[in-house]
Amino acid sequence: AEHPLGILYARDILDADQYRAGLRYAFLFGKVYGRTTAATGELERLSGGDAGPDLSDRDAERYEADLRRARACLLAVGRAAKDAVDNAAVYERLPAWLFRGRPAPGARRPLVEGLRALDALFTRPRKI
Repeated sequence: AEHPLGILYARDILDADQYRAGLRYAFLFGKVYGRTTAATGELERLSGGDAGPDLSDRDAERYEADLRRARACLLAVGRAAKDAVDNAAVYERLPAWLFRGRPAPGARRPLVEGLRALDALFTRPRKI
């Protein structure tokens, strides 16, 4: 695992659903704003997204709407959750607490709760 989400998943800090939710969030960010790193293309492949360079207006609008909903979901959990998910999923930064011998109690909470909320958002049925 090279991506921080993969490392956190391999260390059993994240479950499979949280891992996939983080990949989906990174995919949406990449589709709306462009790739933030070279690994974003791999995230597209892993998350089942379309890696094609040209998006239809309809697809672009859908990705933007999905990203807005995801951001609102994270902010509903809290700014710390959004920042933690952005750092790990989008900007590929491992959390500092991962390198400490004994992380402070609750250090993982913002990241884990943010990804849990995204998983719930991404897996609930859409209204048509």
